[in-house]
Amino acid sequence: MNRSTILLLTLLAVLGAITYLVLPSEEDQMSSYVAAPVSFSVDSASVVKVAIERSGRTLNIDNVGGKWMITSHGNLPADPARVTELIGGLSRFRTGSLVSSNPAKQGLFQVDSSGSLVTLTERSGARRSIVIGKMGPSFAEVYFRMPGGSDVHLGSGVTTWSLERGVREWRDKQIFSSPAEAISGITLSSGGKTRSYTRDSSGWKS
Repeated sequence: MNRSTILLLTLLAVLGAITYLVLPSEEDQMSSYVAAPVSFSVDSASVVKVAIERSGRTLNIDNVGGKWMITSHGNLPADPARVTELIGGLSRFRTGSLVSSNPAKQGLFQVDSSGSLVTLTERSGARRSIVIGKMGPSFAEVYFRMPGGSDVHLGSGVTTWSLERGVREWRDKQIFSSPAEAISGITLSSGGKTRSYTRDSSGWKS
């Protein structure tokens, strides 16, 4: 074995040792990024304000004297059932698997500016926000991201379409409410004609 061959083998050995020491092992590469645990929890009984920001527009719903009002659009009465449904869903929100950590893919899952930024404010002043994107692989799942973070996860508890409602859909459209058992008579008048219905122990009669 000549001197050139010995020098070449020595150089290869040195380079191999440097590579082994400098480059991380396969296990290190796999564990070099560990997604931070993410959770979203809120006390539904303490929520006094809901804000939904989407496409540059914000919908604010506040609890005013025990009644939900759409304060961002002239203090319109809000549908209490839909508000309670949203708050309840977020209070039971479950986080699932990590989908992506690449900020460039946020638009793919609609958790960028095209998503819905939902902020709940509690009576104490504490605020919790979450960005809800498009529907996930199943109807019960959505893609979401925490504000300021780049990790996209799957979660369940709310639906994308429920956050895309306009002001008209959030308004309380109920005109009259009364327990059915409290009504004993109904009178309908139209076109000069009147029909009356009464109820007794045997049922309704015309």
